Amino acid sequence: GGYEKNASRVMAEDRIITDHETMLSNPPDILLTNYKMLDYLLVRPKDAKLWASNNPNTLKFIVVDELHTFDGAQGTDLACLLRRLKARLDTPRGYLCCIGTSATMGTKESAKYIREYASSVFDEPFDEESVITEDRLTVTEFFKGHDIEDFTFPTQEQCEKLHFLINEGDLENYLVCAAESWFDDSFDTTDIMSGKTRLNIGKQLMKHSFMRHMLEIMEGNYVQVEYICEKLRNKFPDISKLTQPSTALDALFALISHARTETECRLRPFLNVQVQFWMRELRRLLAKVCDDNIEFALEADLNENQVKHYLPVVNCRDCGETGWASILNERFNMTMFNLETFYNLYFSQDKKIIMVFPYDGKTIPPGMNPARLCTDCLQLDLGEGVPTCSLCGKKSIPVIYPTKNVIVTDEYKQYICPFCESRHGLSLMGLRSATAISAEVSQLYSSKFNDDKKLLAFSDNVQDAAHKAGFFNSRTWRFYLRRAIQQFALDKGKDLPLDEFQTRFIEYWHKKMTDEEFVSFFIAPNMTWMRAYEKMIAEGALDNSEEAKRLMDGIERRIKYEIMLEFGVSSRIGRTLEKSGCSVISFDIEKVKAIVDRVRIRTINELGVLTKSQPKAFEHMVIGFLHIMRSNGAFNDSVYNSFTSNNGRAYLLSNDRTKWMPGIQSGRNIPRFIYKPVSGLKRNWNFDALTGNSKYINWIEACIDEFIKGQDIPELIANIILDELIKAGIVVTMPSPSTYVVYAINKSAVKVVTNVKQFACDECGIGISTSEDNKYFWNGAPCIRNNCYGHLYENEEKELDYYGKLYSKGDPVRINAQEHTGLLERNDREELERMFKRRENEKKPWDVNLLSCTPTLEMGIDIGDLSTVVLCNIPPAQAQFLQRAGRAGRKDGNSLTLAVANARPHDLYFYS
Repeated sequence: GGYEKNASRVMAEDRIITDHETMLSNPPDILLTNYKMLDYLLVRPKDAKLWASNNPNTLKFIVVDELHTFDGAQGTDLACLLRRLKARLDTPRGYLCCIGTSATMGTKESAKYIREYASSVFDEPFDEESVITEDRLTVTEFFKGHDIEDFTFPTQEQCEKLHFLINEGDLENYLVCAAESWFDDSFDTTDIMSGKTRLNIGKQLMKHSFMRHMLEIMEGNYVQVEYICEKLRNKFPDISKLTQPSTALDALFALISHARTETECRLRPFLNVQVQFWMRELRRLLAKVCDDNIEFALEADLNENQVKHYLPVVNCRDCGETGWASILNERFNMTMFNLETFYNLYFSQDKKIIMVFPYDGKTIPPGMNPARLCTDCLQLDLGEGVPTCSLCGKKSIPVIYPTKNVIVTDEYKQYICPFCESRHGLSLMGLRSATAISAEVSQLYSSKFNDDKKLLAFSDNVQDAAHKAGFFNSRTWRFYLRRAIQQFALDKGKDLPLDEFQTRFIEYWHKKMTDEEFVSFFIAPNMTWMRAYEKMIAEGALDNSEEAKRLMDGIERRIKYEIMLEFGVSSRIGRTLEKSGCSVISFDIEKVKAIVDRVRIRTINELGVLTKSQPKAFEHMVIGFLHIMRSNGAFNDSVYNSFTSNNGRAYLLSNDRTKWMPGIQSGRNIPRFIYKPVSGLKRNWNFDALTGNSKYINWIEACIDEFIKGQDIPELIANIILDELIKAGIVVTMPSPSTYVVYAINKSAVKVVTNVKQFACDECGIGISTSEDNKYFWNGAPCIRNNCYGHLYENEEKELDYYGKLYSKGDPVRINAQEHTGLLERNDREELERMFKRRENEKKPWDVNLLSCTPTLEMGIDIGDLSTVVLCNIPPAQAQFLQRAGRAGRKDGNSLTLAVANARPHDLYFYS
């Protein structure tokens, strides 16, 4: 459908007739259509010309593609339309050749049912010869003429080496090790990547005993590794000697994927290997109410009786506290009868919502009240009470609940964490499919093993396809920005002060890229609407206009801002550089030691307390104070000047005011600075004060290792620490009015380092990341969680994790997603397809490499090289699943299908 500007009126070498008027004037011999388009052709006045001069013999062929999709009502509609068409043309019975195509015609045994179905739809007879199905070789036919000669099986030591090489991402050595593990000593692994060796791998596999038995038990079906191990355990007892048999089988599958057949000049896949990865979204995640071994479950997996003992889970990403959330009725019962009602009340911050947290019987935090929660009927008995329920007499567990968990202002209502007072940390735990797919896609495009970084993501309707295209762009952008940051840090940015790191980062990537590449790679998703960017795509180059200069300036400023967020307020949210062990902010060790000495002397001399405390306690106080400032994103950047000068109003940091900024994201890009107000002024909750129950005061209280008199001592110590940090130049003041003073970390006084050490609490397990230089200060420090009495110690086993290696060594490829649906005009859709089809040497940096599409609208796309498809939901029937999964791996025989089961009965049925 649709019209193109320069439609072709004649057949050409590379074009067919696309002009509508020409097609209407010259009725076709072959009609390729679907039921909707056929309906239009029969009823629209503008298409009447198509049938005007037809005679009974004009139309000779009618082709319906994807015949398997026309089941139920659609099949009935199509059958009626075909009968109307033949009646309109007075086509004699048996004259019209009716053709139905499908990638899933089934087996020869099902041919009878296919013919009956086709006869019902087309109203024409079909004989036994009319069904053309695929003819696959049986296992016996495949191995005919090849004797079993190789009985080699991997050892435990070889499996451990394979596992190590997987983690290292060493493809060539992995394949060498796989060949040495599965083939006898006579096999030559020299030049494992050459065409000759790949052909030899195929020949060796034909002689392998395990290979033959594996294909026999698979019978051409999709199976799991566990199934293969179980079926072949008796014939191959060495399987039981391996701690992880899947490692050995993965190596065999890798060899099959790598193997080729025919000749070096014309390599073809040895076998087709399709890997399917199924996952489900964690929608409506619940946790069982009990005192230990708490179980998590999804609502869809629980029956009516089980769900009564489960409640939604609430978690604070700032301090790590986790508890249950529910609706508290007038009888003080927390039983959840309707989750939909709960979510509506929760997101409207209704006063009926209550959060309860497990309580270990120790000190009750300020603002919290004790209670007991029944594990059977979920009755909440206020007070510490007795260990039995007042309603049903069953066991109850100790919990604490906040007196107030919602802050109400003139502008909004907002949940606050009762432990750390975070205004942005509390959220319900769960994971929706779009978020999960975004993470998967990011990893796929980063992998060096993915040699064709293109992907089709199928959705069942145009609304979902359009939404997911925008969502993927937004969610994946920060992932490859982190890769760029880390690769610069490893190459040229190590040990640079933060402000210099930001500037040098821009210079580094400008030298490596053209202006067009720089803009295309680094432009934020919420900046792509800008006219200069759209003009660059349309013309193929960035011009020298003022708009283009403003675009470049905005992108550079945005990158600097994002670097600051990555090492500051966003450093513990998601798969960050800090959490993955890549890079982190480090403080000058000599300066910190000098500050610790001065803070200790002043505390003893001026306050007369902590005279018996060890210097270690003061080290913990100072480094923890700096850690809180840094993790709050309190840096002295000019972008924050108007923010600190105007009472910390968040809208001053939004793209409503500054177009290159991101939108306001609670807890992700709004920093929290320390401030000191003039005496008597009302508390400003947009800043942190060194009083009351602030994070700083709680931290100092946790570090004090002896009894002290006076509740204001921690506040006085905090002010001494701040004063000494200012004197040392680590903390500076920000622009502010005369009514208060704002303090921030001096960016030139801290540096970005790549030698990261991970610490974990010996009680609750929560972790922090620090530099090699600063780890001395953290050893034995109190846990950063308010309600935990554990201590932090270095986790020596925690090294660079999966994401750390991906950021350090992965390919820096930007994901450009676009929708490909019937909502697009024809010219736009064809241009999109051209961009997607471009080969590596023709690609533009802004070309689309991910199409979010509906299953019927990718016919114009060359998918021969495609190796990966994503099913954003489970298709309506098995035939549709096979059709969509079959789009990948057509050229090299290797494909990956990611299937995501949404939280609906149809998807969960197939997932289970």
